[in-house]
Amino acid sequence: MPRKKSPTLTDLQLAVMEVLWERGAATVREVHDALQYERKLAYTTVSTVLTRLKADAVVTSKREGKTYRFSARVTRQEATELSIDKVVDDWFDGSWTSLVAHMAEGGAHSLSDLRKARDLIDEATAKAEREE
Repeated sequence: MPRKKSPTLTDLQLAVMEVLWERGAATVREVHDALQYERKLAYTTVSTVLTRLKADAVVTSKREGKTYRFSARVTRQEATELSIDKVVDDWFDGSWTSLVAHMAEGGAHSLSDLRKARDLIDEATAKAEREE
């Protein structure tokens, strides 16, 4: 039975994907070695994560001799968008306005960050108005 595709990546899956995005493609051993500085993972754990990501159509693999070389099918931007969309859906009932209100009212932002956010919203608004 096929696995249900996860709309977002777990922390461990994200760490594995970061290696693939950085390198373009890597074997299980190469991903394992790259993650050893940050996490103490078993080789089999990395292998399982890559196998599951392949089942979820997030990565592809190509046989090279006795091993496989994995590469990302999902870009970092696509993964980011899926994760943010999930946060908006789960925490803000699908309302981007509620997310922005929460961020603006949080009070933990610098004046510079708030000005940059306002500028980004102004640019997005102008673009949307031009496209209407």
